[in-house]
Amino acid sequence: MPGLWLPWKTVPRHKFIPGEIYKRAYDNGPVGIGSGQTISQPYIVALMSDLLNTKPTDSILEFGTGSGYQAAILSQMVEQVYRGFFHRTRDKIYLSDTK
Repeated sequence: MPGLWLPWKTVPRHKFIPGEIYKRAYDNGPVGIGSGQTISQPYIVALMSDLLNTKPTDSILEFGTGSGYQAAILSQMVEQVYRGFFHRTRDKIYLSDTK
Protein backbone atom coordinates (compact mmCIF):
# COMPACT_ATOMS: atom_id res chain seq x y z
CA MET A 1 0.00 0.00 0.00
CA PRO A 2 2.96 2.45 -0.11
CA GLY A 3 1.83 3.75 -3.52
CA LEU A 4 -1.49 4.81 -1.99
CA TRP A 5 0.18 7.51 0.11
CA LEU A 6 1.82 9.37 -2.79
CA PRO A 7 -1.43 11.07 -3.91
CA TRP A 8 -1.98 12.43 -0.40
CA LYS A 9 1.31 14.30 -0.67
CA THR A 10 0.72 15.63 -4.19
CA VAL A 11 -3.01 16.53 -4.26
CA PRO A 12 -3.78 19.64 -2.17
CA ARG A 13 -7.18 18.89 -0.59
CA HIS A 14 -7.81 22.53 0.33
CA LYS A 15 -7.93 23.46 -3.37
CA PHE A 16 -11.14 21.39 -3.72
CA ILE A 17 -13.05 23.20 -0.95
CA PRO A 18 -14.66 26.58 -1.70
CA GLY A 19 -14.47 29.81 0.24
CA GLU A 20 -13.52 30.16 3.86
CA ILE A 21 -14.38 26.56 4.70
CA TYR A 22 -11.11 25.50 3.04
CA LYS A 23 -9.68 25.81 6.57
CA ARG A 24 -11.45 22.53 7.38
CA ALA A 25 -9.81 20.74 4.44
CA TYR A 26 -7.58 18.52 6.55
CA ASP A 27 -10.14 17.68 9.25
CA ASN A 28 -10.98 13.98 9.24
CA GLY A 29 -14.63 14.54 8.47
CA PRO A 30 -16.81 15.40 5.48
CA VAL A 31 -16.97 19.07 4.46
CA GLY A 32 -19.91 20.72 2.69
CA ILE A 33 -19.02 22.08 -0.75
CA GLY A 34 -22.41 23.54 -1.73
CA SER A 35 -25.45 22.31 -3.64
CA GLY A 36 -26.08 19.68 -0.96
CA GLN A 37 -22.78 17.94 -1.68
CA THR A 38 -19.85 17.09 0.56
CA ILE A 39 -16.23 16.19 0.02
CA SER A 40 -15.73 12.88 1.79
CA GLN A 41 -13.49 12.65 4.81
CA PRO A 42 -9.86 11.74 4.01
CA TYR A 43 -10.16 8.31 5.64
CA ILE A 44 -13.09 7.36 3.40
CA VAL A 45 -11.34 8.61 0.25
CA ALA A 46 -8.26 6.56 1.20
CA LEU A 47 -10.35 3.48 1.98
CA MET A 48 -12.32 3.69 -1.29
CA SER A 49 -9.11 4.22 -3.26
CA ASP A 50 -7.40 1.26 -1.61
CA LEU A 51 -10.39 -1.06 -2.07
CA LEU A 52 -10.29 -0.46 -5.83
CA ASN A 53 -7.03 -2.45 -5.90
CA THR A 54 -5.86 -0.54 -8.97
CA LYS A 55 -2.86 -1.02 -11.22
CA PRO A 56 -1.00 1.92 -12.81
CA THR A 57 -2.32 0.90 -16.25
CA ASP A 58 -6.00 0.96 -15.19
CA SER A 59 -8.67 3.41 -16.33
CA ILE A 60 -11.49 4.43 -14.01
CA LEU A 61 -14.91 6.01 -14.55
CA GLU A 62 -16.02 7.96 -11.50
CA PHE A 63 -19.62 9.09 -11.71
CA GLY A 64 -20.95 11.76 -9.36
CA THR A 65 -17.59 13.43 -8.91
CA GLY A 66 -18.62 16.27 -6.59
CA SER A 67 -15.56 18.40 -5.90
CA GLY A 68 -13.29 16.25 -8.06
CA TYR A 69 -10.99 15.40 -5.14
CA GLN A 70 -11.46 11.62 -5.39
CA ALA A 71 -10.80 11.80 -9.15
CA ALA A 72 -7.64 13.82 -8.53
CA ILE A 73 -6.40 11.22 -6.03
CA LEU A 74 -7.20 8.40 -8.44
CA SER A 75 -5.47 10.20 -11.32
CA GLN A 76 -2.23 9.85 -9.37
CA MET A 77 -2.75 6.10 -9.08
CA VAL A 78 -3.95 5.02 -12.55
CA GLU A 79 -3.37 5.87 -16.18
CA GLN A 80 -6.72 7.56 -16.84
CA VAL A 81 -9.72 8.76 -14.83
CA TYR A 82 -12.96 9.74 -16.54
CA ARG A 83 -15.39 11.84 -14.52
CA GLY A 84 -19.11 11.97 -15.00
CA PHE A 85 -21.89 13.91 -13.35
CA PHE A 86 -25.56 14.62 -13.87
CA HIS A 87 -26.56 18.28 -14.14
CA ARG A 88 -30.04 18.45 -12.57
CA THR A 89 -31.13 21.77 -14.03
CA ARG A 90 -30.19 20.77 -17.56
CA ASP A 91 -31.11 17.06 -17.39
CA LYS A 92 -27.80 16.19 -19.01
CA ILE A 93 -24.89 13.89 -18.24
CA TYR A 94 -21.40 15.31 -18.66
CA LEU A 95 -18.14 13.38 -18.98
CA SER A 96 -14.55 14.60 -18.83
CA ASP A 97 -11.12 13.14 -18.20
CA THR A 98 -8.44 14.17 -15.74
CA LYS A 99 -5.34 13.93 -17.91
